[in-house]
Amino acid sequence: MDEPAAIKPAKQPNSPGASDTHTDTDAHTDTHTDVDRALNALSDPTRRQILHLLAEGRPLSASALAGKLPVTRQAVAQHLAMLQQSNLVTSRRSGREVLFSIEPEALTLTASWMTSLAETWSKRLELLKRIAEAPEMD
Repeated sequence: MDEPAAIKPAKQPNSPGASDTHTDTDAHTDTHTDVDRALNALSDPTRRQILHLLAEGRPLSASALAGKLPVTRQAVAQHLAMLQQSNLVTSRRSGREVLFSIEPEALTLTASWMTSLAETWSKRLELLKRIAEAPEMD
């Protein structure tokens, strides 16, 4: 398997060098940008707790989530905004409430990247082990 490339930030749409054409390189960068966003969002323990609660099944409102967490509803709303920007959750209106659900695609993409990275390191460690255990040649 190929070695995972370093994750680099994507060019902003209005930045110098950005173009309107979409290439395979852009898609590769988009993938890494998605992974960056997901890892950034997952770095916060409260956001991980929110994802855990949403993973239990049914969609929940910010108020319902706040009732299960040691933070205010406003803090939960801010965390949910970050999770939405990272494509880890989606929202839909149901009457007067906004309900949030987990969006597994970004998690799957991030897990796939991490698996690829782990496989690369496993191969490197196996090679190092073979070199270290090889008989010395005089």
